[in-house]
Amino acid sequence: MKKITFFLIVLASSFTFFGQNTSEILWEIGASNSDLIINQGDTVTWVWSDDMTHTVTSLPSSEEKFNSKDRIGLGVTFSHTFTKIGDFSYQCNIHPNTMFGTIHVRVLGINDEEDEKLSIFPNPVVSKLTISSPIKIDKINISNISGKKILERNVHSDEININMSDYKNGMYFIQIESDAKKNTYRIIKK
Repeated sequence: MKKITFFLIVLASSFTFFGQNTSEILWEIGASNSDLIINQGDTVTWVWSDDMTHTVTSLPSSEEKFNSKDRIGLGVTFSHTFTKIGDFSYQCNIHPNTMFGTIHVRVLGINDEEDEKLSIFPNPVVSKLTISSPIKIDKINISNISGKKILERNVHSDEININMSDYKNGMYFIQIESDAKKNTYRIIKK
């Protein structure tokens, strides 16, 4: 009995060693096919990038259920932490034809955790922003808080330096694409 108890304690505590990530999706009219690949236990945050009313709602066939209900306003957010493995489709119930996607949740393993150490620094940034990744980054997009694209660049490199000294102070969203995976991060320009 002591061996089983010890094994369960070690097993439960081992899950706390794996980092949990948060990915952001810019949620606005035309955000169709907003697919994302994440690890089990990760959180997805949808960020309203227009001032219209939207929802983030899992489809009835989805085993993982989530529903933001109606929300309105630029910068409003809704977050959900995914605890189950699988593919979970979702949509905006108000604009289902132009706002939809699928969250693909996979099992996080030890090697996966080591492979997923993307660094964006410094944040907040004053002049030079550095993005460093253990895998090649294919493309980056930077948008302002209104959703206007400020920068779009095909990269094919594992380290990128962006001169942000001419950017206005405020919040920006940087979308990074690599190996068919898209993640969005928030950065602050000072």
